[in-house]
Amino acid sequence: MPPAGTAGEWHAVLLDVARASSSVITACGRAWFAFSPAGDQAICADPGASDTSYFAQSFRLIDVATASPIRSINTSVLPRALLWTAGALLLAGLLDTDPNTLAVKDLLNGSSRVVYRLPPPSSSAQSAGYFGHGLAMFSTKFSPDGGRLAFWAAECTALSFDPGYCARTSGVLIVLDLHDGSPRVVASAELYDGSGAGPIAFSNDGAQLAYQIGTGIHVRPLPP
Repeated sequence: MPPAGTAGEWHAVLLDVARASSSVITACGRAWFAFSPAGDQAICADPGASDTSYFAQSFRLIDVATASPIRSINTSVLPRALLWTAGALLLAGLLDTDPNTLAVKDLLNGSSRVVYRLPPPSSSAQSAGYFGHGLAMFSTKFSPDGGRLAFWAAECTALSFDPGYCARTSGVLIVLDLHDGSPRVVASAELYDGSGAGPIAFSNDGAQLAYQIGTGIHVRPLPP
């Protein structure tokens, strides 16, 4: 939140619950916080990155003990999901050169790979806002072990009274196996303006998936 006397300025705060103390991390922006499994490092969006979290392409590794930056990391992947495991710091997102292509990048070693491409839009698809060429991917989430990626893939089928917004979309919820690249559709829905798809969450063991459609919460078992 903006500290007193600095209206309009935002800073990340590192809170030590055990010691009931906090410190400002000026090297962090307003999005994409995650701790390493050991808890000694953290990652966040660069303070100079876009205020819109989906367009942040510069990140900072932070030393938790000193709240100081270790190094900066740049990426061409527009972020949608972030997961720090014992062996990798995974970022899933759309390529900035192709918004219909989903890639996963390890921010620690710099390796990246394309994992999914949206199919061509139908003849009735409408372009609006995030729906470039009538298509979009959103509500992306890694499984706890990093082996799966769940997301909604949707097509805009009707524009709002404001042509910059989509009023109705036809979407499918996909769980992608990142080991063999196989996608599985686990749900489908007609999504309307103000009553769309909400957050996705895996159970801790990755055996179930919870997701929101409108005001309803659904839970589905996933195959091993």
